[in-house]
Amino acid sequence: MAMLQAGGGLANVMSEAPLDNRIRALTALYQSRQVVIETIYEITGISDIMRGQSASRETATAQRIKSQFGAMRLVNRQRTIEKFLDKIMQLKAELLVENLEPSLLEKMTAVAIPPEVVAVMQDDRLRSYRISVDTEESSAIDASMDQRNRTDFLTAMVQFLQSVGPLVSSGALGFDQAKQMLLFAARAFPGARELEESLEAIQPPQPKPNPADSLVQVEREKVQAQTARTEADTQLKIAKLDLDRQKTEADVALKQQKLEIDAAKIVTG
Repeated sequence: MAMLQAGGGLANVMSEAPLDNRIRALTALYQSRQVVIETIYEITGISDIMRGQSASRETATAQRIKSQFGAMRLVNRQRTIEKFLDKIMQLKAELLVENLEPSLLEKMTAVAIPPEVVAVMQDDRLRSYRISVDTEESSAIDASMDQRNRTDFLTAMVQFLQSVGPLVSSGALGFDQAKQMLLFAARAFPGARELEESLEAIQPPQPKPNPADSLVQVEREKVQAQTARTEADTQLKIAKLDLDRQKTEADVALKQQKLEIDAAKIVTG
């Protein structure tokens, strides 16, 4: 150690490789890589928003806008995957039609295949037609936004009914006009299409029966029942009198015959 110190220390004995330039180069490369990664995230939409990171100072509306924006950035990728799956299903259907008999398809699917469908399956020209059905389910819908739209729809409908109900009851507004207004407002909400048939089937409220009319009806029924009972009693009395009359006539005829028999006996005796 004394000799090492006398010689000027460890720095004069050993020579270190110059790493400062390499460290600066690596630091610059790391920074450049981070810039490239951030650029890729910005282009593809894979950002801190998609990973659920946010700032606590931001409002719920700002978070919702960010999440919706992130979902919109992925729509193109979703469409690409949908087209890829659509092509696979087309190839699968083509293979099934060309290589499997209709009887075998019926056994595999447990669905009866009519002759018309078999004719379409075996005709290359008819088989080339396609029917494309686009629904709301095929679009990227944010769950929270869909729930908020439904809540807004129900709130708007309740407020509308509360406001229009008294006008319809008073006759100031017709029921058909109110229903058309309701349908007009409902069609502005995409999720309300399922309810259009139910809304169109709404019927005007039936008038409530008047209690006085009910009492009159009850009294009328009582009078009718009493009248029917009186008529029945009268008919019964008439029938009884008729029966008594017939009995009396029969007794008189019997007595008359008896007198005639007695008179005949006296004459012959």
